[in-house]
Amino acid sequence: MKHHDSVLTITELSEYLKVSRSTLYKLAQEGKVPGQKVGRHWRFRKKTIDKAESDKGISTATNGGRTALTGAEISDGPLQPSGAGDSAQAPVLRRFHGSVHLDPVRLGRDASRIAEEVVQHLAGIVGAEVEVTLEIKAELQDDAPEKLVRDVTENCRTLKFETYGFEEV
Repeated sequence: MKHHDSVLTITELSEYLKVSRSTLYKLAQEGKVPGQKVGRHWRFRKKTIDKAESDKGISTATNGGRTALTGAEISDGPLQPSGAGDSAQAPVLRRFHGSVHLDPVRLGRDASRIAEEVVQHLAGIVGAEVEVTLEIKAELQDDAPEKLVRDVTENCRTLKFETYGFEEV
């Protein structure tokens, strides 16, 4: 990471301030960290962050081993033209949905990426209600062995699946 860059991503700012990305997302949404959303991504002017740290009260403070970030609302202007000439009102987006097929061999890796790159952003919004469900479909070439049926059914029960079961085809 280059701290001398004039514009930082959320990951770079997180490393720079030593504050978690989820905390920065929350504070940026609340306007407590000076930044701007460009498309779907947050961007932060390093000079504005540095100025806020020294002048206006953004500070990282350690409390019992945890880093806390406090801040004041500061703006150094938009990172790109805001389209002030647009007379149309921007749509109000309040609901997200998504569906993706995962590789069963790489399920842990893929689910982890989804958790980090999608769910974390949504769950970091104050007042957001985020629900994640996992649906499994499997079609076997032959009859399911009794041990497989027993193991999978018991594991589903232990993991509190809402619905599960084998079917005749």
